[in-house]
Amino acid sequence: MGDRYCLCGARLDRSSAVRSLKSPSNISSEDGYFIFFTRNIWIPEGARCCSDHLVNHQLKQEAIDQIKPVSIRQEELNSADVQLLLNKSQIILENQNKKFNFDDLLGLTDDEYRLLTSLSKDDFNKFVKTVSSSGIRNSSNRSIRTAIGIYLCKIRLGLSNRLLACMFQLPDKKTVS
Repeated sequence: MGDRYCLCGARLDRSSAVRSLKSPSNISSEDGYFIFFTRNIWIPEGARCCSDHLVNHQLKQEAIDQIKPVSIRQEELNSADVQLLLNKSQIILENQNKKFNFDDLLGLTDDEYRLLTSLSKDDFNKFVKTVSSSGIRNSSNRSIRTAIGIYLCKIRLGLSNRLLACMFQLPDKKTVS
C-alpha cells in the first residue's frame, strides 16, 4: 500500500502520523460533499487527515481552504449516485441560508447554544451523540441535530411551534412537532 498524505502534506501512517501529530482521522462524507460543491474538489471515501484539522469530527475552515486538487479523473455515476449528489447539494444550499442551524457545527457559537438550548456546544454534541445511538433517525424535513435543537429550544424558551418553524425555516408548524 502506498504512502498516504494529509491535506497539509504530512505523511500519514496506519498507527500515527509521521510528524508528531495526533492520530489521523477520516474526513466525513458531509465534509467531502461540502468541499465538492463549494470548491469542485472530490474527496474520496476513506480520505484521512491529521486530527489537528478537525473540530468535533468536522474539518476546520482553514483546513478546507488548504485543500488543492491533486489530479483530474473521470468517473461514471449511476442514477443513485446522481440522486445522492442532488440531495446533498440541496441540503448544503438550504443550510447556508439558515441562521439557526444546528447541522453546521461551526454555525453557532457556544453562547448561542447556551442561549437557545441551555446546553454548551460540547454538551449539546454529547447529548446528540447519546440520543442518536437510541435509534432516532433523520427525516426528510429535519436532521436529528435539528430535531433535538428545536425540542430543547421549545423547552427552554417556551416558543410556539409556528415561531420555531419560522426560526428554523421549516415549512410549517406541523414539521416542528
